Amino acid sequence: MKKVLLSEKIDDAGIDLLKKNDFDVQVAPNTDADSMKAAIKDAYAVIMRSSKLPADVIAAGKELKIISRNGTGINNVDVDAATKQHVLVAKVNGANAFSVAEYVMTTMLSLSRRITKSDTALRAHKSELSGTSLPGFSTDYDLNGHELRGKTLAILGLGKIGQQLVTLAEAFGMNVIGYDPYIKDSPVKLYDQLTDIYP
Repeated sequence: MKKVLLSEKIDDAGIDLLKKNDFDVQVAPNTDADSMKAAIKDAYAVIMRSSKLPADVIAAGKELKIISRNGTGINNVDVDAATKQHVLVAKVNGANAFSVAEYVMTTMLSLSRRITKSDTALRAHKSELSGTSLPGFSTDYDLNGHELRGKTLAILGLGKIGQQLVTLAEAFGMNVIGYDPYIKDSPVKLYDQLTDIYP
C-alpha cells in the first residue's frame, strides 16, 4: 500500500477518497524539517497546504514520486530540488478562484460602504442615536458610503481569479478593464500598458 503523507490535515472527504483508493494516509506530526524528514522517508506522495517543503526534506523522500499542493501556488516547494529527484510537483489551479474573488468583492464593499468605520462609530456613539435620525448620524460622522455600481475596476492579471472577479464585479454594475500580457481572449477591455490604466 502506497503511503500518502499529508504535511497538514486536509478535509475528511479528501482523506476518505485516498483511503478508498487503497492509499495509506498519514498526517505528519509537525511541519518542521526534522519531523518531515522522518515522515517522508517511505512516502510515495506528499499533499501539502501552506507549510514549506525545502530541498533537504525532499531529498529524504527516497520513494517520493509526487508532491501535490492543495492550492494554486507552489512557492513553498523547492521545485528545482524535486525536479532533480524526478518528483512531479502538482497544484490545483483555480481551486480557490471564487473564494478569492468573493473576498476581493467583500473588501471593496466594506471599504466603499465604510463598514468598519460605521461599526466603530455606532458602538462609540450609540447613546446619541436615540436623539437623532440614522441618516443624520451617518452624515455627522461621515459614514455615508459609495455604490460600486458605475465605478471602474482595473484587474491586473486575468487568470482564473481575475475572470471570476470580472463576473462578480459586472454583476454589481461595475465597469471592468484589465491588464494581462499573457492572455489573448479576455472578457473585458485589455490595456497594453499599465501606464494606460494609471499614469
